[in-house]
Amino acid sequence: MKKTILALSIVLASSSVFAKPDTRNQSSQVKEVSQVEEKAESAEREIYLTVSNIEIEDSVEYLTFGVGGQSIEKNALYTQIGGQFSTLSDAPSGISEKIINLETKIGYSFNGEDVAFIPYVGASVGVLMYEIESRNSTVSDTEFLTRLFVGAEFRVADTVGIYFNTGVVTVFDTNLDFSEIGLKVSF
Repeated sequence: MKKTILALSIVLASSSVFAKPDTRNQSSQVKEVSQVEEKAESAEREIYLTVSNIEIEDSVEYLTFGVGGQSIEKNALYTQIGGQFSTLSDAPSGISEKIINLETKIGYSFNGEDVAFIPYVGASVGVLMYEIESRNSTVSDTEFLTRLFVGAEFRVADTVGIYFNTGVVTVFDTNLDFSEIGLKVSF
């Protein structure tokens, strides 16, 4: 009985080793893999740097620097996520304000030969840190803020872009209008 089981095991093992592989579905699998590779190659994932001017209620201006990542597929979905650091650009003596926030955008990239137009919607969350110094005391605090906005970016040669955002920033439980214009460099 043991010899029969051993012989049967050897026959089964050798037949699976020397069996001709099943190639019926191989061509469809190769097509699927090549389609996925083409899709991945057409999508660009880039790092970006920005510098911009944010104006709130036509009275307060911030100089803003940003860095993040974006995924652009030509004539398709556009996504971006990054961080920004802003400082009050025309602050009077004794007043310091800084904003740190995380921002995301989603839109659609319309591409021509060398130029792209990308309309989008965006949102950000962050903190406003301020400090006010007077002769006798210093007051400092941190406030939570949010921004909701719409905007558009014009890109040239997939590297340099100019963008504009407009929307509402909520801070100190108050909704304030804001606008932003900036320069973006992608690499």
